[in-house]
Amino acid sequence: MAKRLYVVGLGPGDPRYFTGQARAALEDAQVLCGYTVYVELIRGLYPDKEIYTTPMTREIDRCRWALEAAEGGRTVALVCSGDAGVYGMAGPVLQLAPRFPEVEVEVVPGVTSALSGGALLGAPVGHDFCVISLSDLLTPWAVIENRLRCAAAGDFTIVLYNPASHKRPDYLRRACGILLDAGVSPGTVCGYVRNTGRAGEERHILPLAELGVAVRVDTLPWEGYTAALAAGKFDLYLGEVTLTGDFDPAPLLTGALNYGRHDSWELAQAVDAWRGAQGNDRIRAAEELWIRFAQEAPIAPVCFQRGSLLVRWGMASNLQPTRGNPFYRMEEWTTTAAYK
Repeated sequence: MAKRLYVVGLGPGDPRYFTGQARAALEDAQVLCGYTVYVELIRGLYPDKEIYTTPMTREIDRCRWALEAAEGGRTVALVCSGDAGVYGMAGPVLQLAPRFPEVEVEVVPGVTSALSGGALLGAPVGHDFCVISLSDLLTPWAVIENRLRCAAAGDFTIVLYNPASHKRPDYLRRACGILLDAGVSPGTVCGYVRNTGRAGEERHILPLAELGVAVRVDTLPWEGYTAALAAGKFDLYLGEVTLTGDFDPAPLLTGALNYGRHDSWELAQAVDAWRGAQGNDRIRAAEELWIRFAQEAPIAPVCFQRGSLLVRWGMASNLQPTRGNPFYRMEEWTTTAAYK
């Protein structure tokens, strides 16, 4: 009886991205093994197969279990997202494989995100490119920074994997700063994709100078919010934000981003007057608008802490703050009111 372990790249996760070789391996396997999130993507397609999952950071345990199960006579498919050999499970499996000489290991390639995400953006990797992971779990940040600088010096198209996480919310921002410092033009065209081939798929194209950072959105009760302010936990306050001259406050004051659902006829009139004024009249209208705004303050306070956005009245999502403009593409924000 063959003792076989398939290491299968699932691509982005949707079955339409599976390669024919991946489908055949999944069909042939008696056991599906992998990180819980990835196995859940395919569990419904193979309801009769044995399942074994482990949480994040248990990669070696997962690989060892898969090899032991295959050694025991079961055909196993160890699954991972993207390509099995690109930040995937093929490497650790092959490192452990010499301890299981009777197990035949077959690496099954998948569509890595540089390709699936790149296809959504156009053809960004049509010439020489390099792939760099921003995760410093196994690679020191100093090494990652050097790789970024070398890639910039080589004028490569750069694909960034693992750009941010809850523990690394500012790594993408840091990487962009390194590239700018290395001489990459602020106007260099960039793109990013989220949830490729899944619900909530997004694609964005923007210059390097405006490349957003990952933001986690939290909501706090008023007492918790004021307590956090009193404790000095935040590194940026709304009152300290400098708005550019073309910033339109109307959505915040009287529109969809008015979290508190504040309703003021006088404020609406001031907004309309400012938007319709020209020259010196516009300057005077802006002064009157901000005086009115300071008196009525319809915007719920917002603060950033390590990439978190805390709002008084509800939750704001789909944020794309940049280093110079936390309200970048504000018209694309999605707000959910906590109170009706």
